[in-house]
Amino acid sequence: MQIEVLDRSIPVALVVPAGRLDALSAPELRRRCDTILDGETDRLVIDLRAVDFCDSAGLAALVGAMKRSRADGGDTKLVAAEDAPVWRILELTRFDRVFDVRVGVDDAVGAFAS
Repeated sequence: MQIEVLDRSIPVALVVPAGRLDALSAPELRRRCDTILDGETDRLVIDLRAVDFCDSAGLAALVGAMKRSRADGGDTKLVAAEDAPVWRILELTRFDRVFDVRVGVDDAVGAFAS
């Protein structure tokens, strides 16, 4: 009998910002994502459920992470509650069509396997 074991684990980094994602905090999010993408993995899940405000600088940081991860062969998925202010911003800017937005972390991480 021959038994083959394949490693199906996919390294995914979970980033969980909280509070305001604005011009003051967006550079830090960008730095953290860049650090992860420089060495750990090319797959990010950014959980926005604890973010209560997001401006254009915050959106730019999210887009930057997505573009960088996709350029490296990976992707960035977002997690947001459907009744949260961030969800509304994603809808208004139509970024909900650009990003793969999920309602739970497990769902977002699992989406990398499919």
